[in-house]
Amino acid sequence: MLPIVQRRLQSTVATPVKRSNTSLRGVLLGFFAGVSITGFGAYYYLLDEYKSSSNAVVSDTKNGKTVTRVPCPLDPSHTVWSDKLSRHLKTCNTLKKKLDFESNVSKFPWLVVDFNVQGEPALENSPLDYTEFAAFVRRFRDACKQLYPSDLEMNQIDYKYGLEERMNEVSNRKHVTQQASLIGHMAYEKLLGDGKIYVEFGCGRGEFARYLLRALDTDPGIVASDKQVLLIDRQSPRMKFDTKMREEHTRGAVGVTRLKTDIKDLDLAAAVSTLEFPGKVVGFSKHLCGTATDLTLRCLLNARKDPNFQFSGFLVAMCCRHASQELNETYPHAKNHDYVAYDLRNPSGLESMVKSHERLKTANILVNCAGISQSSLLMSTPSQEIQDIINVNLTSPLILSKLFVRNMLRLQNPNIVNISSVLARDCARGTTAYSVSKSGLNKLTQTLAFEMKSKKVRVNTIMPGLMPETDIGKKVTTGAVKLSRLSCDDVAEKVLLLIVDPEMTGECVAVE
Repeated sequence: MLPIVQRRLQSTVATPVKRSNTSLRGVLLGFFAGVSITGFGAYYYLLDEYKSSSNAVVSDTKNGKTVTRVPCPLDPSHTVWSDKLSRHLKTCNTLKKKLDFESNVSKFPWLVVDFNVQGEPALENSPLDYTEFAAFVRRFRDACKQLYPSDLEMNQIDYKYGLEERMNEVSNRKHVTQQASLIGHMAYEKLLGDGKIYVEFGCGRGEFARYLLRALDTDPGIVASDKQVLLIDRQSPRMKFDTKMREEHTRGAVGVTRLKTDIKDLDLAAAVSTLEFPGKVVGFSKHLCGTATDLTLRCLLNARKDPNFQFSGFLVAMCCRHASQELNETYPHAKNHDYVAYDLRNPSGLESMVKSHERLKTANILVNCAGISQSSLLMSTPSQEIQDIINVNLTSPLILSKLFVRNMLRLQNPNIVNISSVLARDCARGTTAYSVSKSGLNKLTQTLAFEMKSKKVRVNTIMPGLMPETDIGKKVTTGAVKLSRLSCDDVAEKVLLLIVDPEMTGECVAVE
């Protein structure tokens, strides 16, 4: 047993995995080059066997011959002993899944490869007119304000029908409370009733759909004799609720259909047409992750192009979109966006990071807006926190400006915009380190603009007021600084105006 254990230990590698730190947020954007660098990521390490082909270095001796672990040609995420590769290729689960999928595509009309995936956009290879683009942004924002004149109403509905038993069964009622509120919202919006087809996207075991059916059975204000549920999920989990949904209803008939498919490959209109009886579609989901929400919205939009498709409404609880870094899940053909994660608290590695990403070298606009706020008196602020504030708010923008300027000299309309704060000018209790860092950012702007004026690189700073939606705006309640009525969108528009103004450089503009 010892050699086997030893081999397993040798083959175990540490693979870095991104973990979001929700207390520290920042983003460095190169708008027109399509480059984004998010800051403040913390990393931890998972022990994982054979995570990729680069880790397949395990070898052994069998019958006097040396054999190694090699990546499977069908799926490099797993490895196999080289002497068993031929046999493995005939039985690999990846091959079976591929053959099953190809068979299903020819069998089911609702299964269409990449049906809901955004194709490659038609782009013109012409210089960007920044003034025209700024005008477009203003028109777009004005249209949004007309459509949504006020913030979305936040309301958790206390809905009880169909979930009383579950409420009494569990001690942690978080998920049940969420399900109850979501079903309550559907009832409030008149999405529940007769003649409806309820489609749950990313359904898992179908628990949400089960309680929705219970609500239809027990709510006296809803008339729903016959009910039809369509469950969509790309996995097939154990302990599904499909059978219970068919058996435990008390009013009318219940039809439950489950489709195992990725949402990106689902022709919803065709799938609905195969159901037992027609009806208006009500889509819903509680736990769509990342790009699955985008795919679901596109799935519904594509379905509505079919004249026979009847749509009633859609409810989705937004989930973990911050974790969606794989843009080509939704836009596999996109070539104009790169995502780079980096911890800006460690500025010493910025130079190697920029050098290792070729696309960063084509960014002609750099917006330094990463920042850490502070809400403690200097004498009670830990030294490490002070160092982090200075590194993120000042040192990293200083180094990034240096690195990006080198490449900007040969690009059109080179720009650097720093996001400072009115606290670089004013005073507020508990913001000493933060104010110092933002004051330094203002001086960086003025000095670098002076140095780069002959090189046509423009450098400016925006000094926003304290906005209630930001972390520091929520914390600062006393002092000479008042909360601004502007939003982050308003500040973003001011940044754009600075970028398109060919005469503006070396300015620190207060936006309050």
